[in-house]
Amino acid sequence: MIRINLYPHKTVRKKKTPGLGALVAIIACGLASFGGNYMYLSDKEDEYKSLQQTVRKQKQEIDELNRAIGKVKTFQEEKTKIEEQLKVLKELEQGRSGPVKMLDALATAVPKHVWLSSLKEKDLAVTLAAEATSNEDISQFMKALKETVWTPGGIGRVLPNLTGTDAPPRVELLPSGEMREFEQKEISYFFQNIELGRTSSRGDGSATTVSFTLSFQVNYAI
Repeated sequence: MIRINLYPHKTVRKKKTPGLGALVAIIACGLASFGGNYMYLSDKEDEYKSLQQTVRKQKQEIDELNRAIGKVKTFQEEKTKIEEQLKVLKELEQGRSGPVKMLDALATAVPKHVWLSSLKEKDLAVTLAAEATSNEDISQFMKALKETVWTPGGIGRVLPNLTGTDAPPRVELLPSGEMREFEQKEISYFFQNIELGRTSSRGDGSATTVSFTLSFQVNYAI
């Protein structure tokens, strides 16, 4: 007898194994990831090289600036040395010409009836001893010392302002006697702080001699 099985037939599904397409996809993903990492690292390497180049360039600029600063420092040192040398030369020049001009100015200021007997100078302070025929001659000498000046035209005597205005000072240049006007800033006084020391008279009524001393400050910077 033939038996027929009428129950539903169960089919068993076979498990699928990865095929060639899946393998290709995996390899493609790996290559893509590798390529992305390679591009990233390549960009970073280029950026690193660019930074290195920038650092080298900045270091060169810093070195150039340091050399320039060194040159400026050397220039400043040389400038300072030259200025000190010029200052010494100026002081020597003043020391050479100052006393000469002072003696010329002093000789110009001495009146006819005054005779100098001694002259001492220390620290720009001068003390002199002299003789005169009268006290009026001493007063005239002190007045002449006070008015004796140095101008762009040479040694002169400041004339009193008789107008009472603010006109520029008038100076009588010596020994020519020429009258000129100068700005106040152009006039330098030789003698200052003029003080009369001791005085003594000797002689009879017809011929009297007055001995005296004077002290004053001298301007050698002229």
